[in-house]
Amino acid sequence: GPYALPPERLVLCAEGKIFLWQRGGQMMRLPASQIPMLLPSLLKIWPRDRGAQDGDFIWILDEDYNLVIAPIMQRRAQKLVEVKHGDLAPGKTFFGENGIAGPYRGLARLGGEFNLAGNRNGSEWIMHAKSGYTAYRVPVAQAASYYDVQIQAGRNETDIAKNFQRCVYREIYRVREALVRLFCFMRRHGVKVSLGEFRQCDIRSSAGGLPDLQRCTVKDPGNASICSYQSTEDDQVTTMHIIDWYAPGQDRCKLSVADYGALLKNVEMDLMRLVEGDYLKPSIVQKQIRSLRKHSCLFSKEFTDQLHCNVHGCFGDGFTRKLKEVEQMLVTDLQEAHRLWSLASTAWKDCKDGKPTDLASA
Repeated sequence: GPYALPPERLVLCAEGKIFLWQRGGQMMRLPASQIPMLLPSLLKIWPRDRGAQDGDFIWILDEDYNLVIAPIMQRRAQKLVEVKHGDLAPGKTFFGENGIAGPYRGLARLGGEFNLAGNRNGSEWIMHAKSGYTAYRVPVAQAASYYDVQIQAGRNETDIAKNFQRCVYREIYRVREALVRLFCFMRRHGVKVSLGEFRQCDIRSSAGGLPDLQRCTVKDPGNASICSYQSTEDDQVTTMHIIDWYAPGQDRCKLSVADYGALLKNVEMDLMRLVEGDYLKPSIVQKQIRSLRKHSCLFSKEFTDQLHCNVHGCFGDGFTRKLKEVEQMLVTDLQEAHRLWSLASTAWKDCKDGKPTDLASA
C-alpha cells in the first residue's frame, strides 16, 4: 500500500448493472445494450495511451461478486502509473473493512488480468489470475484472529501488518474452477464471449509478461463449455482463452524435510562454483534460492510442523529471510553472499534439529 480506487474503472455489478468511471473520475451508468460487447469496448471507452501495456487490464471479483475492471497503466499528472489489484479493493484493514482508499489490500474473492491476444483488435483475449488474491489467500476469520491475538499481546498496528505474511500461512489455491465460474458469470450477464483454449502454464514460462502459450499444456475446460456462447455466422463474438497461470509456490508440497535439505545443498554447490570463479550467472543461483524461499512446502503445515524454528521470521529472525539476504547480495558481493549463506545453512540446521518454536507467542 497505500491503495486507492483508480480514476478509470468499470464495474459489472452482481445484479447486472454496469458503471463506468472515466479519466478525471466522472461516473456514468452504461446502458445494458453495451454489455454484450463488453470486452471489445474496453479498447474504446478509455484513451489508448498506455504505452507497452495498452490492451492490458486488471480485474477483481469483489466480496459482493461485482466484477471490477481497470486499465493496468493510467495517466496521472502526465505520468503513467501502474494500478495494482489492491487499488481495486482498498482496505482500511487487512481483515474485513474496504473503502475508497486504505493502507492495505482489502477483501476480494479473486483477481487477475484480461490481456489482448491474437491480432489485438479486441476479438481475442487471455484471462488469467496472476494476483496476490490468488497467490496469497488467507481466510478472513483467520486474518482477524491473528490481528486480535497480536493486539492483545500489545503489538502496534504497523508491526502486526508487516508480519502478517510471515506469521499466517496462505492457502494453496489453484484457480481453474474459479476462472471457469467467472467466465460463466460474464456469460450469464449477457457478455458475448466464446470459449477458446484452456491451458495450464508455469508462471516462469512467460513471454513479454504474458503466458507463453506455446509452452503451456492444453487442459479440459470442464464446465466452461456449458455456458459458452453459441455463435452464428452473423455474430461478432469475442473469444476468451482461459489460462491457469500458476507459480511454483501454488503446487502441493511433495518433499520430505530431507528432500528440501538436498535442494539447499545443490544450491550451496552452485554458490561455491560462483565464488571460485566458475562461469555461472548469479541470476541462476538467485532464481534457485527464490524458488526454495517461496517453495510451497514452507507454507504447508504438515511440512513446517516437522521443523523447530521461526520459518518466515514471524516477529523475529527467520530462515526464509536469511535466504532472501543471500539472494539480494548475490548481484553485488559474492563473498558476502557466501558468508550470509553460511548463516542461512546454520538456520536450516536449527530448523531441523533445534527446539520447537511457538509462533503464536513469538
